[in-house]
Amino acid sequence: LKQKMLRFVFLLQFLLSIGALAVTFNYNVEPEEVVYADNNRIRGFKDRVEKDIVLGALISVHVSEEGARCGEKIFTFATEFVEAFLYAVDLINSDSSLLPNIKLGYDIRDTCLAESVALDESVDLIILSNEESCSDQQNGSSSVPVSAVIGAAASFVSVPVASFLRLFKTPQISYSSTSVLLSNRDRYGYFFRTVPSDDQQAQAMIDLALYFNWRYVSTIHSNDLYGEPGIEKFKQLAEMNGICIDLDEGIDDVFSPSQYETLTNKIFNSTANVIVMFASHHHVLGLFEHILDRQTRGEKRKFLWIASDAWIESTEVATKYSDIVAGMWGVVPLTNLQPQFFDYFSQLTPSNNKRNPWFKQYYEYYYNCTYDDSCPDQGMHITESPLFSNNSYTPLVIDAVYSFAHALDNFLEENCDKPLV
Repeated sequence: LKQKMLRFVFLLQFLLSIGALAVTFNYNVEPEEVVYADNNRIRGFKDRVEKDIVLGALISVHVSEEGARCGEKIFTFATEFVEAFLYAVDLINSDSSLLPNIKLGYDIRDTCLAESVALDESVDLIILSNEESCSDQQNGSSSVPVSAVIGAAASFVSVPVASFLRLFKTPQISYSSTSVLLSNRDRYGYFFRTVPSDDQQAQAMIDLALYFNWRYVSTIHSNDLYGEPGIEKFKQLAEMNGICIDLDEGIDDVFSPSQYETLTNKIFNSTANVIVMFASHHHVLGLFEHILDRQTRGEKRKFLWIASDAWIESTEVATKYSDIVAGMWGVVPLTNLQPQFFDYFSQLTPSNNKRNPWFKQYYEYYYNCTYDDSCPDQGMHITESPLFSNNSYTPLVIDAVYSFAHALDNFLEENCDKPLV
């Protein structure tokens, strides 16, 4: 009880301090540069010139095609993550008590939920951009190198990125990478996170099954660095608690329609009605599309799904596959939604948000329209769309930025004379 009270007091002090700030939000200011790929795809955007410290960010704005190339499909919650990152940077830059006389810059990149893309962007953030910074300084300008990276989102992306950033002793703080592999401090000594690891998520799933006396379940997982360790932990705990596993199957990024159909057949021919699914969002969509097709052909078997954190809050799953997932349970981290951020986010429209070049595409998604053509009311906000919902991980993005800011502030307090000028 004492810990809960202390946590509440800290949160109250934090919210009151935010409310007392005279905050300057720069969403109506265009970024220093929008970064494009050769095919004119927007890779990211940045503001590094005349800044003291620059934070990199790896966020899955789009979903990859075949696990390698960026596709056109957006990752639903990424717009909140991008804006939460920028919101936190604006708050810190407006706070004279945190990092006084220091201005944070940013360099945000789209990982497309793919390891290869994330590594390419990490190389650009740490090596190529830093070489440009040295060149800029020789030419008299002041572009600043990246000091730390916020992200990535998915565990199977964060694992290779953490190995790369370790080579350059660059801190990385993820807001949603939960794999137990990343708890290895010897291997990932520069990786930190603001979210619990999957061993706690697996334990919560076991506790749920024991509470409802679900002693016979099936398991489905992504064959990647997120799904495999997570489901292995679940199966280990299941054996310890007398829970039997019926079907146990994995899904690969290269799964073909026929493989999804084969998996669907196995599910419908299994005996367990409870299915634990420790899988990435795009794998869930691929499977549910085939289950939906099976149901439209008259096979109406119902399953009770226990969802992992990667897809439990998906509005696409909840709307498109509502008949399949009705009654499902899931696990998400306990977070404190911040009404101040919601107020900020509610102000944004494609016309006033000049900073985020991806924002217009998200607006089109939420209203199923084409901006400047078929959108019913271009003054409406994303938060007014029936598809919008608050995501539990958004506050953790803000926490990640603040974790870096407080760590740097503490370092400067202990090692530098003040005030900094």
